[in-house]
Amino acid sequence: MNYEEFLNYIKEHLIDCFREMALSGAGAGLTEEECRQAQDVAESGEVKIHQVTKNNGIVLDAAAVFRKGETVSPEIYLRPYYDRYQMGKSTELLMADMVRQYLHTRDAGDLQIADPADFNAVKERIIVRLVNYEMNREALMDCPHGKYLDLAVTFRYFAGFNEEMMASYPITNAQYGQWGVELSELTRLAVENTMRFFPCCIRPLWDVLSGLVKRAPEVPEEMVQEVSRMESDPDMLRLFVLTNQESNFGAACMLYDNVIRDFAKKMGTNVFILPSSVHELMLVPENEHADPAFFSELVRDTNRSAVGLIDLLSDSVYYYDREQDCITVAGPETK
Repeated sequence: MNYEEFLNYIKEHLIDCFREMALSGAGAGLTEEECRQAQDVAESGEVKIHQVTKNNGIVLDAAAVFRKGETVSPEIYLRPYYDRYQMGKSTELLMADMVRQYLHTRDAGDLQIADPADFNAVKERIIVRLVNYEMNREALMDCPHGKYLDLAVTFRYFAGFNEEMMASYPITNAQYGQWGVELSELTRLAVENTMRFFPCCIRPLWDVLSGLVKRAPEVPEEMVQEVSRMESDPDMLRLFVLTNQESNFGAACMLYDNVIRDFAKKMGTNVFILPSSVHELMLVPENEHADPAFFSELVRDTNRSAVGLIDLLSDSVYYYDREQDCITVAGPETK
C-alpha cells in the first residue's frame, strides 16, 4: 500500500481492531477497564483521519477516535506507523499498537474534557504558548492571538497530564467568538493559569547539561569531563536556562509576571534572552564583553543546525532593560 491507501485502510478497519482486542481481553494485553473502553469504542466509535497543523506550519496526518457525543479525542499520528509498515510490520500489529496508544492516552492521566464553547467550563484551564508570528501566520488566522515582539501569544485548553505527555488543544476563533471576553482579559487569565500549571525554573546551563549527561546512556568520557569543567568556568556560571518544570513550551515563561525582572535584579545587570526553542530560553546577564551581533549569529546557526523546524521559536535575540523594565528585540546598538 502507498501512504494514502494506508490512511484509508486505518480509517476503515481500526474500529474492528478495537472490537477484536476487547474480545481478546488479557490475551491482547488489556486490563479489564481497557477492555470496557475498547468495547465502548467498538459499539459507538468513529475514526476520522485529518491533518493537524503543528507549530511553524508543520502538517501531520492523524487518526482521531470519537465515541458518541465526544468532540475531543487523542491524536494518533500516522506517519511513524506507516514507516514501520514499510519496514515490514503487519497492519494488524500496527493497529493493535494504535489501540493501546489510544487507551493509554485516554486513561493514564486525569484528563479534564470540557465543552470549549462554555467559557466558565474552560476558563481555569486556558494556557498560553509563544510561537513564531510569521511562520504561523496562516494558522493564526483561525485562532485568537496577540502580538508580542516578533512572536504570537496563542491559547490552548489544557486537559491534563499522564506519565508520558500533556494533553491540550487549541482555542479557535469559533470558540472564542462565543465567549464575549476581551483579548487582554483572556491573555491575563491564560498567563495566570500557565504560571499555575507550569511553574518556571531557572538553572545554570552547566547544571542542565550535567543532568542530560547523567540520564543519557553511553556518554563519551570526554563529554562527561567537559561538562564537569563547566562547573568551574566563570563564563559558564553566567549562562542560565529558563523554562517550565515540564520543559514543554517553556518559552512562555518570558510572559510570566516579574520572572525576567527578578532575575535581572538578582544578577544586577540587564539581560540578553536567547530563544533556544519554543521549550526554553537562554538568559545571559549583560557584561562588557556581551556582543548582540555574536548572540544573533549564534541563535541563527543553532536554529539551522540543532533545532528542528517544529521547535524553532525565533532567530531574534531579546534584551531586558532594567531601567525601562521592558523586553525588546536586540539590535546592533543594544548595550
